[in-house]
Amino acid sequence: MVDTYSKLYGVKANLVEVVSSSLTGTTKFLIIKLINMELDFVPIEQSLELKDMGYDEQSFGYYVDGILKGVDLGWEGVSNKPPFHQLGGFHMIRNSHVNNPNKVVCTAPMYSQVFNWFREKYELDSAVLKDKFVIETEHNLPKWFYGFKNYNEAQLGCLKQLIYKVKNNKIWN
Repeated sequence: MVDTYSKLYGVKANLVEVVSSSLTGTTKFLIIKLINMELDFVPIEQSLELKDMGYDEQSFGYYVDGILKGVDLGWEGVSNKPPFHQLGGFHMIRNSHVNNPNKVVCTAPMYSQVFNWFREKYELDSAVLKDKFVIETEHNLPKWFYGFKNYNEAQLGCLKQLIYKVKNNKIWN
């Protein structure tokens, strides 16, 4: 059964084994899907670009030397003091609260947070569909981008395009 879950959801077998040994039925499925939610976080490369662009919103996760971590798992390698804030029972962290000169550290925002940030800060509106995305251009005209294998690729493509537009002054707000 462990191998089946690993193949279906792309989850490491040892994580599935720990979860599945103590849970049954529907609950097991839900926990496995939560473990796989790392796809909802922006990859390290784009997170570092966003940090350089001034992105300083609260995030649930962070990267230390390229490894995704959750704030509730501790703050080793982030700073010499607890850098997080509690918001509604969840711990949050900002780029301005992480500093370690010996490690590459930045927040790991979720895609939805970053898309909202682009919308609010730069008035760049976008939408991701199954295998394509659209960005609103000057004069409110949509520009479509096609040819992605799946939603996750389209989402990353959309984020890269938004970063490109801002970094290259191709915005009109």
